[in-house]
Amino acid sequence: MQSLRDLGNILATLFIRTYERSERVYLAMKARGFQVDTSSKLSIPSMRVVDVFFASSIIVTFALFAIL
Repeated sequence: MQSLRDLGNILATLFIRTYERSERVYLAMKARGFQVDTSSKLSIPSMRVVDVFFASSIIVTFALFAIL
């Protein structure tokens, strides 16, 4: 159980550091004159059956690991 807690702490730290780094990179880009072109944004793709199956299988897998 302690090793799972340690793994959770490591993953949380990784995500937080990744988010903070991406924010620093974005601010550096803005400082150098970067502008987002709104016409180049792509539309959000629709959810397919394969995507739903993949997401549900990941959730079930994590739930099984949590039970064990």
